[in-house]
Order: sequence, then C-alpha cells, then structure tokens
Amino acid sequence: MNKTDNLTIRVEPKLKKSVEEKLNDMGITMAQAITMYFRQIDMTDSIPFVVKRYEYNVETLKAMQETKEGKGLYGPFNTVDEMWADLENKLEEED
Repeated sequence: MNKTDNLTIRVEPKLKKSVEEKLNDMGITMAQAITMYFRQIDMTDSIPFVVKRYEYNVETLKAMQETKEGKGLYGPFNTVDEMWADLENKLEEED
C-alpha cells in the first residue's frame, strides 16, 4: 500500500457541503478529487482543467447511448456528405 500524508485545509462550511454533495453525485470522494487535482498539477506544471457536472434528462441519455451503439435516429455515416444527404431526405419527407 502506498504511503500517504495528511493534508489539513480550512474551507467555508457552506462551500465544503456544496462541493461534497456535487462530488458525491459524481461518485468521487473529496480526497479523490483533491488527489486528481494534485496529479494534474504535477503532470502539467499548471492548473490545467475545468471540471463540470452535466445533468442530462433520461431522453437525452437514451439518445446518446443509442448513438454510441449505432441505433440512433440518424447514422452511422461514413462521410459528412452521407450525413447531409440523409438529413435532406428526412427534411423532404416531413414536407
């Protein structure tokens, strides 16, 4: 097992609670998030990234999964021209 050091920091209680809730939603502990942050700083010699939490509704998540599996409403396409042709055909069918 790797040796670890303790880190003691002071944070506003309201901010700590809010961040803990968001990290919990992402399945990440406070210690894991801080370790990720430190590793990125160590690797890049900078503060290199922005972490965001995206909330998608069930319909969007289903569409994203179908697209990954090639089962979506559109595609898969081998070229951009194929995509545009398919889109134009669908628009013509709607008229």
